[in-house]
Amino acid sequence: MEITQRLKEIIKQETNTNIDIKTRKRQTIELRALYCTVLKQLKPKKTLQAIGDTLELNHATVIHALKNYKMYEEYNPELKKFKATV
Repeated sequence: MEITQRLKEIIKQETNTNIDIKTRKRQTIELRALYCTVLKQLKPKKTLQAIGDTLELNHATVIHALKNYKMYEEYNPELKKFKATV
């Protein structure tokens, strides 16, 4: 199983949130940002568009998620704890 699918499964199992759906809910946006951040750390040579393709998003959305992840983590300590377990 590819790392992207496994990471999506872990997020869905632990948080009961599907990050593939198109929504603007805060929890989903934060978890998508977590997904992009962890994936970029695990696979640094993976392009932003390739990461976006796994979520059916464009590269600009991935850039936005990566830039804002620190802020999301700052205001949501649960996100930081969850990242440590992933």
